[in-house]
Amino acid sequence: MDEQIQKQIESLNNLETFKTAILNSSEHVIITNTEGIILFANNAASEITGYSIEEMIGEKAGSKNLWGGHMDLDFYKQLWHTIKEEKQVFKGVVKNRRKAGEYYSAQASISPVLNEKGEPIYFIGNEKDITKELEVDKMKDEFIYITSHQLKTPITRIKLASQELLDDTKLKMDENQLMYLNAIKDSNIEMLALVNGLLDIAKLEAGKIVIEKQETDLKKIIEDSVTALIDRSKQKNQNLTTEIRLANTQISADEKLLKEVYKNLISNAVKYTPDKGEIKVIVEEKDGMILSTVSDTGMGIPEEEKEKMFAKFFRASNAKEKENDGTGLGLYFIKEVIERMGGEIWFDSKINEGTKFFFKIPKA
Repeated sequence: MDEQIQKQIESLNNLETFKTAILNSSEHVIITNTEGIILFANNAASEITGYSIEEMIGEKAGSKNLWGGHMDLDFYKQLWHTIKEEKQVFKGVVKNRRKAGEYYSAQASISPVLNEKGEPIYFIGNEKDITKELEVDKMKDEFIYITSHQLKTPITRIKLASQELLDDTKLKMDENQLMYLNAIKDSNIEMLALVNGLLDIAKLEAGKIVIEKQETDLKKIIEDSVTALIDRSKQKNQNLTTEIRLANTQISADEKLLKEVYKNLISNAVKYTPDKGEIKVIVEEKDGMILSTVSDTGMGIPEEEKEKMFAKFFRASNAKEKENDGTGLGLYFIKEVIERMGGEIWFDSKINEGTKFFFKIPKA
């Protein structure tokens, strides 16, 4: 073994307290020199990879001589650039291979240790085997996706059949029959919304929804979103207005998903704002971003529940009291979409005074 590497190993081994703590850690930990040669490995690294500590020492981490080398070249280029050139912590999920030949996934974190001149002298690699967690997540997503598809077909048939019955002027139904048929139709709409919500979330989390940006007219997106909800707003005698403070409404965005964002926020405002309430949509440019505000004079959000508003399946307690229907998926979905567009969403709310949702996305 190279003499310099031997000296580096000895200097680490002198730190007995440090060595004992790391050796007994439940997560895979290795320490390498600046060329990636392993100087130290703990017991968990041996248990997870199947290689003995003796087999690891002196070998290059991330190579096929050990558990690594199974990612594409760009991944390793980015890794080395981050820890060696930028001197920052690198984090990512890596595909590894145990000594026995089994592949597994690990959440990896590699940190540079810098000297007094700010130059790397060691790298500390930490990995956690997340194979089982990823398998469970995959099974869960597949279950939701398949179940949603299987449910959607009969629900759509019920919707079409009930609507045809209501539209058929030849059928002479009494008030009770009409009431029951409308109840079927309304329940079917709620069920379809739930299934569509589950399907959207399953697609999003499985990476099946991709942000496809193209030149689109933001003014038309907002007009279409408002048109889809204007009848519901008029039924409650609400004042729904828009104000677009943009000289140029052409932006680069995913038209379909952005429309879902506006429709979701406006729909919530209509639903939770009382009769004769005010709902306003304002769009403007700020710091090179498109800033949208959807405000209402509705019931507001309880202070103690604000931090949960974007959580999956969460609905505020006062919202559940007012409206039984609702999935708690809408805000979770649009937050994910906005962030994947490179944007951000937040809100300000006072109980019984109203809520303002703000979100910004890049113009280009």
